[in-house]
Amino acid sequence: MLEISDRCNYAVSDVVGFVFVLTIIIGAVVAILFWGIPYMNQQSAMARFDSALTQFDVINSVIRDEIIRQGNSSSSIVSFTADTGSISIDSKGERFIFYYSLHPDLEFNVTGLEDNDDYRFTIATKGGSADQMFIRYLYKESFNEYKNFNEPTSHPLSDAIQIDIYNTTGPPSVGVVGRIWLFDTGSIIYETLSSSGIYKVITENGGIISSIGQSGFLYDKPNIMINDEKLAMRVIQFKTDNVISGFGKATYRFTIKLNYSDIRVESEDISGSFRMQIYGDDVAVKAWIDYFNSTFGFKKFVGLPADGTLYLPGSRSFTFSQSICKLYMEMS
Repeated sequence: MLEISDRCNYAVSDVVGFVFVLTIIIGAVVAILFWGIPYMNQQSAMARFDSALTQFDVINSVIRDEIIRQGNSSSSIVSFTADTGSISIDSKGERFIFYYSLHPDLEFNVTGLEDNDDYRFTIATKGGSADQMFIRYLYKESFNEYKNFNEPTSHPLSDAIQIDIYNTTGPPSVGVVGRIWLFDTGSIIYETLSSSGIYKVITENGGIISSIGQSGFLYDKPNIMINDEKLAMRVIQFKTDNVISGFGKATYRFTIKLNYSDIRVESEDISGSFRMQIYGDDVAVKAWIDYFNSTFGFKKFVGLPADGTLYLPGSRSFTFSQSICKLYMEMS
């Protein structure tokens, strides 16, 4: 009978042990590559994300609670520090459109004021009469235009405009029977990448949006007051002379100057519902819509041509303010 020596047994044991240890090492390396490194990457991105939220909150507070309160021509310098990622100023931001009737017999809806065609839009009326509109720029060059509905305009409908809806023939009344406001807010954006997607922080219009992948949340709230009798809000626009962006580790210094701040309308009586449309980045738009829906009870129209039109039921007085901040950014 063939016998195996103890020396052979020891050799086999050494090989088995080596294979076992090697398997553990390979498994650990695989775990680190597939789980550990992405987890650490995600934690680092989350730390940068939290830091950006804190720093944007400071920027927002300076603009809202210091610069605007001090009045026109007030200014401040605020710093933002990042170890990676990108930061930029977007002169367009999201587009907010508010509209409402000023006559109890008139109801109207607006389509075509999104970004696809800045020279034409459509108004559909119900009940009362409306046949003319007067368009006025609130910023940039002076431009006024009196036109029939559904005709192309001579200048782009962008930036900040007021559109008064007229009834020139009657009955029941002659004059301004409705109003539309359009604002491109501008925004400051910080982005950083992780294994789970893009982490983004946006400050615009007095609020801060935190975004991870396709999920967004309004982290800091703008100045809005709504009750059964009153609706008061302020639109804050960011303006810059050109597109500004920076990448990588740096300290970004924002010089912020208030160019304009005043009340556009005060205690204007709205007949019927106050209506609103928001266009722009999908995640940011959803965050704003969720905020107005959950916080103030705005409802979403079903079946309107303009997707995502919100309305606030009930008649109330409307006070509306506009502020414009010029932004300059330097890197160091």
